[in-house]
Amino acid sequence: MPSTPVLMNERSLPRDVEHALRALANGSVDDLTSLPGSDILGCVKRRRLTLAVNPPDGDLPRIVTLTNWNGKRCRMRNVVRRSQAVQTFEFASAKMRDMLQCEYFHEFRYVQTLDVDWRVISIVEQPLLLLFWHNGRVHGYTPDFEIELRSIEVGRPERIVRDVKGSDWNRADEAAKIVVFPAIRSAFEKLGINFDVVTADEIVKEPHWSNVDKLLDYRFDRVAYGARFEAARMLLHGRSSRIGVLAAALDRDAVMAMIAAGDLRVDLAAGPLCDDSEIAWQGAL
Repeated sequence: MPSTPVLMNERSLPRDVEHALRALANGSVDDLTSLPGSDILGCVKRRRLTLAVNPPDGDLPRIVTLTNWNGKRCRMRNVVRRSQAVQTFEFASAKMRDMLQCEYFHEFRYVQTLDVDWRVISIVEQPLLLLFWHNGRVHGYTPDFEIELRSIEVGRPERIVRDVKGSDWNRADEAAKIVVFPAIRSAFEKLGINFDVVTADEIVKEPHWSNVDKLLDYRFDRVAYGARFEAARMLLHGRSSRIGVLAAALDRDAVMAMIAAGDLRVDLAAGPLCDDSEIAWQGAL
């Protein structure tokens, strides 16, 4: 196996990232700071490689990520239009306080579901570059999202890397859809990273999607209910309740805003949100 990775799909990477990765990969430099040119020096000041890309023989799979000067994760490839008939989308995430970019409408809808999911702590689009061996050469692959989830059972956040596919995706026929997909799944497993695929049909499954659609209107209202937030925390500490009960004690809009913000825990797939829907403080056991 060659020791010099040949990155696939490098044209989809931002230009400064591509240049830096390829310079490290082909061994022409040992350190980003030795790269000539003002554009590359500017890249060094703005971003840093968190993992080297010039591995010894067999030292794969490996994850490469980039962060900017204040520690925020950078996208590892550009979000691009796949054809003239396909639009790209931006979503204003209340959870991330940022605009998230999506290549397809089903990705846009999936980000909407994440933004009102009490388990989700953070969302990063195009989060990393996976380098892995397949058929005697090094391939590069960037998944759609990396999600950090609350995990009450484990007691620490859980990291999941996820791809979002259209309705025609067939789990039993992954190899036919993407030739190297089984190798991608295997590489993530070797690294101990949870990786899975969600389809467009799963995203809009009812009653979950109708509940998400209802909560989207309340995502930015959380700050307006600060006093009621503290009251809800005291009322629900260590026990569960119902939406109707808490709404009668506080305010229905405030309760919906706290559900949308993830302060209150509710099962959106259990049934349509109503007065009888069970809720709990998100930290409650």
